[in-house]
Amino acid sequence: MTQHWHLIILLAIILTSFSFRAMPARFNELQALDPFLFYRMSDYTLNNNWQLPESDMLRYYPTGVDSHEYVTLLPVYMPALIYSGLTAVGYSEPYLNFAIIFPAIMGTLAVLVMYFIGKDLFNSRLAGLFAAFFLATTPAFLTRTSAGFFEKEPIAGLMMLLTVFFFIRAFKKDSWVHGSFAGIFLGILGLTWGGVQYFYLLTAGFVGILFGVNAILVVLDYLFPGNFNNALEKLEEFMGMRMIKAFLPLIAISVFIQLLLPISLSFNNALITICAGILGIMLVRFGLKKYNLMKEDSVKYFVPGVLVFAIVVILIGSMFSGFLAGILNQIVGYANPSDTPGALGTTIAENMPGSWDEVTGKLSNSMAGQALPQLGALAPYFTLWVFAVLGSVLLAYKSIKTKNYMYVFVLFWFVSSIWSVFAKIRLTFLVGPAAAIAGAFFFMWLINKMKKTEIMRNSTTFTSKINLVSVPVIIIVSLALLFNFANGYAYSSVLGPSICFPIADENGNIRPCLEINEDGTYSMDSNQPWYQAMEFLEGTGQDNSVLSWWDFGYWFQARGNKPSVADGGNLGDNPEEGLKYGGRNKEIAQWFTSPTSSWSEHVGWLKQYEVGYILMDYTLIGKFGAITSIASGGQNILGFMEFQQSNTYQRDGQTVFEFSNGPYAIWMPADENGNAESSLKFMVKQDGKYYQQGYINDVCTASGVMHIGDEEPSIGGCVAMSSLGVYYVPPEAKDTIFANLMFMDGHGLPLEKVFDNVYVKIYKVLY
Repeated sequence: MTQHWHLIILLAIILTSFSFRAMPARFNELQALDPFLFYRMSDYTLNNNWQLPESDMLRYYPTGVDSHEYVTLLPVYMPALIYSGLTAVGYSEPYLNFAIIFPAIMGTLAVLVMYFIGKDLFNSRLAGLFAAFFLATTPAFLTRTSAGFFEKEPIAGLMMLLTVFFFIRAFKKDSWVHGSFAGIFLGILGLTWGGVQYFYLLTAGFVGILFGVNAILVVLDYLFPGNFNNALEKLEEFMGMRMIKAFLPLIAISVFIQLLLPISLSFNNALITICAGILGIMLVRFGLKKYNLMKEDSVKYFVPGVLVFAIVVILIGSMFSGFLAGILNQIVGYANPSDTPGALGTTIAENMPGSWDEVTGKLSNSMAGQALPQLGALAPYFTLWVFAVLGSVLLAYKSIKTKNYMYVFVLFWFVSSIWSVFAKIRLTFLVGPAAAIAGAFFFMWLINKMKKTEIMRNSTTFTSKINLVSVPVIIIVSLALLFNFANGYAYSSVLGPSICFPIADENGNIRPCLEINEDGTYSMDSNQPWYQAMEFLEGTGQDNSVLSWWDFGYWFQARGNKPSVADGGNLGDNPEEGLKYGGRNKEIAQWFTSPTSSWSEHVGWLKQYEVGYILMDYTLIGKFGAITSIASGGQNILGFMEFQQSNTYQRDGQTVFEFSNGPYAIWMPADENGNAESSLKFMVKQDGKYYQQGYINDVCTASGVMHIGDEEPSIGGCVAMSSLGVYYVPPEAKDTIFANLMFMDGHGLPLEKVFDNVYVKIYKVLY
């Protein structure tokens, strides 16, 4: 039994992984926004003879969207095919139930594969167990592999780890078969997720680093003859046939799969050139040595010579060749990923360049204190990113000492995954596996160090003397496991759908958002604000569209069965697609930020998209900055300041309400009904004292803008006393269509407010 102890621990880790990831399933709903599109398309294929709609008329109404062109197929078909197979053997749950739990299953399988990666990389079951545990609990990987996140990443996470596993396995086992499996899984990853480019650069970059090390060693050997022979020989062996068996099929098979079915990844010249160039150097170098086409002493100069030649050709050739210039620009882009995105990109949080804080945040134990309040102060010291950094330092040291260049692969994996976050925050997903394996290496080393220094057990009593090394190691390992487990639990417990709010029943249990019937139909909780709005929209039919900001498009389509003007696909902002989809995001943004007096100028635009209803959601207030940024091409960004009532005063026989936002405050003199009866004072608080900055003479109400005074100096704008809160509306936004719809119930516009539950308002357009 003791020889199989690791299987018991591995089973516990797998159960932990699945239980954490399954927590959001209690809501019976999908998470985020994009999963609603993938689920709707997947459900459609399941019920329509595996066909996608030729033209999806719920999207970009009334044009529609060619689903074959704009839907990544594997996340649509793979779960549907698996579900179909399960139903054939008796599985009877509705497809929505399966779709909700599917990401948790994929994430848990990825954790299992991570065990084998750690075990094979370091020849240690202990390392495999630590790697699996950290991947099971880290938010960096947990977020996008949890129940309800029916998107690309759950499948991509499994495929990328299978790729890494078989790549390592092909090298260690000297196997074409394992290398071929690595290529197959990388090809499948390319049909799933655009982030596949990272893994081409990871593997090609790793081999390129080895070429660079080879060049440095050759130069050092030339300068100091005989001192680096041993290092060169080990590197020669490492870069021999075993690496070719790992790298050649990886690139060749995956490229073939994706060129045959170019659905998700559009290959660019730089990526193909980098991989093909490195592969070509490997093959030529191996052939020169194997078939004695060059003197053995001269072969070692081949790689440095080719690298120098390639650099010179690209640098000089880029001045005369557009092709080479494009390659150089893309290579520079890979080395400097934090280029500022365009106006639209800056408004999509997950597409923004990340930072080191983003990396550490998703690899931290910031929520462990919620589960362990008594020990919460210690949590930051036992967080994964700390152990991953320590592991990386050890990997660098060990790679130099042992000349085991697979340590370089792990180190490059971790560093490059961090670099990818600097390109886009959403790629934090890539850091989880790399940090897990680097952290696992640190703990494997720590425990092995403890074992070497431990005093031998007495063979009779089976006891041991506890020395100064084992005690702190046991404490560190125990606290690391405890805090990461607690953090994973606390983090998973707050994951859930953003379309509904947690509501407890009479027993304190969270009620599901959807009641799912055996026949696959569902009913939405009528107490949920967004579901109330969706049910209303569904009752208006499909012969007109709903207009809102693009964020909610997939919700309208999947839950309201209502066509939308725009959605999260953000089609039309690419100049090549502008004629087809009209750049609708910018059109909507410019319409929102137009003055109400220009409404008639937009009637033609509204009729073109057959807008029947306009929906305003309470979260749009916080998105006004994004809307103004897109409308102005990033030149003008406005926002609303939200204030909370903080105090009430009696001054000069008047009741004065104070509303605060940090150091800012608004004083509103009110009548007996609580309405403003004179100009409001805008104040700044400093050192406990208030300093008046100016007056606000207008109040935005459901009856329009009310002028309540003429006090000077006036700062302009108005204060919106809405059911959602108190907001200061700057003068540039006061007369916009957005402010009117958000705070003034469409006053004076040819609209009829037909739905209002405080959180969501819906207007019917009157042409």
